[in-house]
Amino acid sequence: PVVVLGRSLSRAREFAADRSAAQLTGDPAALVEALETLEGNDERPGTDKRTAYAGVRGLCFLPHGFDTAASSDSLSIDTRSHPPTAERIERLQSIARSLETGSV
Repeated sequence: PVVVLGRSLSRAREFAADRSAAQLTGDPAALVEALETLEGNDERPGTDKRTAYAGVRGLCFLPHGFDTAASSDSLSIDTRSHPPTAERIERLQSIARSLETGSV
């Protein structure tokens, strides 16, 4: 339950951040372009920055911590919590339409 609730909260926060950024900048199309650029970038950091700071481990509420190695347990938990980029882009485009009509 903790993982499911945590993932749900993270997704809701990401959508709220997107919406706030769109309203603050007044340019949701630029945010869409940035997301598309990031989505197309295959370069990933070589290290998990969360593990670089010992104090961060205490803040983790995931049952298996930040370990990303495959577990021998039969229980596997997907810790990806961000909504799919396509869904974020769709919502930003909806916000753009709302801004154009002045209904936001």
